[in-house]
Amino acid sequence: MQPGHLDALWGATLDRADWDVPRHFLAITILVSSPAGKTVRTLECSGIGELRFFSSVPREWEHTEITEIHASTTPAGAHQIEFVLWSEDAGLVVTAETITLDGEPIAS
Repeated sequence: MQPGHLDALWGATLDRADWDVPRHFLAITILVSSPAGKTVRTLECSGIGELRFFSSVPREWEHTEITEIHASTTPAGAHQIEFVLWSEDAGLVVTAETITLDGEPIAS
């Protein structure tokens, strides 16, 4: 995947997260709005070693905006993706062997 491909997800809506614990697999459905309509994007994480959701926002949300998204590689060589959801007080961090967006590997 080319640098900057994740930029299209900034401001999108995290619609659904399906966590398969036995398989260490997470599939995230993301809705990207544009003047042409909504596009569904799928982020898949396989071989998850860590999954962390945090929020100090005291109420439920009407929708989950992806305010920022960043990919990196850990010192051990795993892939990591970090979402800022609404504010710095809420986010999702996933460390996995492989992370793809619409079937294409995310290179950091």
